[in-house]
Amino acid sequence: MEAMEFIFEFVMQFFGEILLQLFVEVLAKSLLYSFDLKSGHPIHTLYSSVGFTILGGLAGLISLTFAPHSFVTNPVLRKINLVVTPLAAGGIITLLGKRKRRSGIAPDGLDKFSYAFVFAFAMALIRFLFTK
Repeated sequence: MEAMEFIFEFVMQFFGEILLQLFVEVLAKSLLYSFDLKSGHPIHTLYSSVGFTILGGLAGLISLTFAPHSFVTNPVLRKINLVVTPLAAGGIITLLGKRKRRSGIAPDGLDKFSYAFVFAFAMALIRFLFTK
């Protein structure tokens, strides 16, 4: 029975972290969309990666005011969550971006898996380092 409790605990804690990350990523996407930074010139991938890393880190710091404790309490699961949550958030955001493209809406930077993952990983890393 302990194994089932462990699995249930992990799923519930993971679900809390993924919901927080998705909420913050969607909020960030909305803010970026409202600024409409399209100048007709593509931004270099390195600059975009650094920018989304910084935004993700800032989002992680801001999230600490609303959720100062990690949803995942087991130390081993917290390390696993550091990779699993950004992968899941990046995948979900990418799927939402594909749906947006099918609807005729132009994609933005966070619609790419790599940028969504970098954003989510930076946020998860800050939360990992500053929560218990």
